[in-house]
Amino acid sequence: MVGPATVAPGASVQLEVTNGPGNPTDFIGLFASGATDLQHLDWKYLNGSRTAPASGLTTATVTFTMPATAGTYTFRFFRNGTYDKIATSTPVTVEASDPPTLRVISSPRYRGLPVRVAVENGPGTPTDWVGLYAASGADANPIRWKYLNGAQTPPTQGLTDATLIFRLAVPAGGYNFRFFRNGSLEKLATSETFVVR
Repeated sequence: MVGPATVAPGASVQLEVTNGPGNPTDFIGLFASGATDLQHLDWKYLNGSRTAPASGLTTATVTFTMPATAGTYTFRFFRNGTYDKIATSTPVTVEASDPPTLRVISSPRYRGLPVRVAVENGPGTPTDWVGLYAASGADANPIRWKYLNGAQTPPTQGLTDATLIFRLAVPAGGYNFRFFRNGSLEKLATSETFVVR
């Protein structure tokens, strides 16, 4: 089995299998290094799903999503739905990435003027988004929001870095920007609070 040596958290990894025995229920498991063969984190048949193919495959490319937790992992290849291990991949290291950041990069900040905010080190999902908030506002209530392409229609491919422009058509007061993952309210970063005059 052949895979990459180092990947980012949550990255997709394509694993190449050759010379398998060709049983329909041969499968591959993803394991933390040091885990027993019964402690898989994920598994798939050689057709890339958890439904066995009608006939066995001897060669395949199977895609896995790596864990978000930094560490060392291996893939293990098992025969015919059992824990009869055929092969183990070389270790794949998930490296910790720099955390996402959100910085307000425009000054001064007056009502009605545009303000720029920079996003860095995002996860790169197409529906990651940034919202403008009153400093005391709830995450579910943005004043305005945008995907990282600057629109409310997501890009076809995700972005990890972007500079967005928001118009400060808001009352005077304290505000901040917040960065969320994949169309959800899983908050990745919050900018400093700034005052609109």
